[in-house]
Amino acid sequence: MEVFCKVAIFILAVFLLLGGTESSLSSCPSTLTRNQYLHEFRGFCLEFIHAERTWDAARTDCNSRGGDLVEIGDQGTQDFVLTTLRALNWDRHGVWIGATDHDTERKWMWVSGREVTWSYWQPGEGPQHTGGFLFAPSSDSEDCAQIRLDDALGRWHDYRCSGIGIHYSYICQYFKATTETVTGQIFTGSFPSAAPTGGNGHQFTGSFPSAAPTGGNGHQFTGSQNPSAAPTGGDGHEFTGSHNPSAAPTDGVDSTVQFSTEYYVDAHTSISQYDEMSDD
Repeated sequence: MEVFCKVAIFILAVFLLLGGTESSLSSCPSTLTRNQYLHEFRGFCLEFIHAERTWDAARTDCNSRGGDLVEIGDQGTQDFVLTTLRALNWDRHGVWIGATDHDTERKWMWVSGREVTWSYWQPGEGPQHTGGFLFAPSSDSEDCAQIRLDDALGRWHDYRCSGIGIHYSYICQYFKATTETVTGQIFTGSFPSAAPTGGNGHQFTGSFPSAAPTGGNGHQFTGSQNPSAAPTGGDGHEFTGSHNPSAAPTDGVDSTVQFSTEYYVDAHTSISQYDEMSDD
């Protein structure tokens, strides 16, 4: 049994080092380099970045590639990430992930805007961090999370997000592309950067997409700057919030717009008509 386990681990390591099969990476963004650092897991593509940056610079780099820092929402994802890092013989002790309590101390949030509900903190870290030794940085300044590989279990630790010597490797996460028509997708937070080109009944909550659906019916948009361009087709869309959308639908009927600003109207209402309606 021991020999069998060793063989199985070896095969898994080889598979991870090869970056998975070509078919498993075919849905990853075409701009990403296919190599041992790019992997597919569930509905995402994960890119392991060996370069070391501050947390903010790492996130900016992920954003520039079309993704964001990785979110680890369960034990399965944690195990996959840690197994991959070890298979790659990762020689960086710290690996940034997309969790921060920068906005509200000890309330840890993912970069997508979702609250961290499952976690893998080292005891005394994260929400339980009570400070360090004399002259050590206080927990108030340690607002960014990273996996520590010098921790045998690969647990999460909170660190300062930037500063002298605060440069670590990181993992970027991307949505897998799809060419099929999907119905009823729910997008919450800062994804996707481009909206679906088909399907019905999508729901968007948050600050994206940056481009609205080009087809489909019955989409619902709630939040600010969501989307920055209105749908170019389809019927029965509903928009609630401000800057939502910055352009009215160019096609479709029975689209409903609810705003507290004079700039946004639906495809069948002029600005003057909307101003009159807004007083009701």
